[in-house]
Amino acid sequence: FHDDDTLKIALFMTFPNSGTTYTTHLVRTVTGHNTATNYGPELNGNDGKSVPIFELSPEGPFWSYASDPRFSRPSGGYILTKTHC
Repeated sequence: FHDDDTLKIALFMTFPNSGTTYTTHLVRTVTGHNTATNYGPELNGNDGKSVPIFELSPEGPFWSYASDPRFSRPSGGYILTKTHC
């Protein structure tokens, strides 16, 4: 997905309406770290636009809550990323 070795995508692949949104909410709440989604229009930043995780990949994945100060953006490791089968 990207050229940077510091942050990697961990796909959380589920069937639609199986609790994915709730599960990623719990992960954000417990860890304080933001999550991501492959569905840009799902969640937007302050300007109403989806915010991509990687500058060189404007088509996604996108930060789940780009402008929410409660959640930090991990700079290394893995970012849990919602996607569907």
